[in-house]
Amino acid sequence: MSCPGIEHVQAAKQVIQYLYSTKDHGITFSKSESGAPHVYVRGERGSACDDAGQVGQQFWTYADADLAGDVDTRRSTTGYVVVLSGGLISWVSKLQSTVSLSTAEAETVAATEAVKTVMHLRLFLQELGVEQSGPSIVFEDNQAAIALAHGKEQSKKAKHYQMKVHFLIDQYKRKVFVFQQVDTKSQLADAFTKPLPRDNFLRYRHWMGVRTPPVAEEAASS
Repeated sequence: MSCPGIEHVQAAKQVIQYLYSTKDHGITFSKSESGAPHVYVRGERGSACDDAGQVGQQFWTYADADLAGDVDTRRSTTGYVVVLSGGLISWVSKLQSTVSLSTAEAETVAATEAVKTVMHLRLFLQELGVEQSGPSIVFEDNQAAIALAHGKEQSKKAKHYQMKVHFLIDQYKRKVFVFQQVDTKSQLADAFTKPLPRDNFLRYRHWMGVRTPPVAEEAASS
């Protein structure tokens, strides 16, 4: 930034304070946490896991977008996270390259980037001998984006981003991924698209496996 103001300095101080207060935190993994984080942590084994036959070392993807969140350019923010065994293994937060005209478009753009990562991770894990059983679940909270990607809806308003829509339809038909609708309060990727209230941020951080490792906790108590 060429001309920072007082608010930017205050924001920078808050970031430094947060980093200092969480210097003992890290991404933790657990063999017992094989389910989708927002389902597993609540102790509610839902249909998102059961219907797709997802068991064992499966990864879970959350994709989201904040429509026109950038006040200077009105470009939307793409955010997605991938969780495996209770911890983050991939995450992205970035402005989209073009201005989206609707929430469905912004979510489709974000989902496209997320599914490309899903494709890469499936191939990578396959090389490691960790075969994914069935399509990988991508949690999405926008019904219109889900309907477009599953080929259940065609919209004239989607003509200018049809390539992305057809990419998602193609990968869905190939059983690379399947969308599963999730409520906004359980959308982990929301933390990568905009500032959140403290309670929401801490809840998502915990679901992502970002916490004090057990070794650090034992050392602190001794």
